[in-house]
Amino acid sequence: MPPRLTYTVQEAASLLGVHEESLRREIRAGRLVASRLGRKLLIPVENLEEYIKKGQSVSQEAPRE
Repeated sequence: MPPRLTYTVQEAASLLGVHEESLRREIRAGRLVASRLGRKLLIPVENLEEYIKKGQSVSQEAPRE
């Protein structure tokens, strides 16, 4: 089996134990790099590992009104 190259937002959120929308906010803010393939956002494994190593936590911002 070839090594995994990317995670979907859903897979990465599940691994980090956060909601998908929280992870999407991190991507929009530029704290986590992802690429779009069609309608899907894909997060390269290296980028997710770097995000985790930096100790960046998913922002706990209050929902916008």
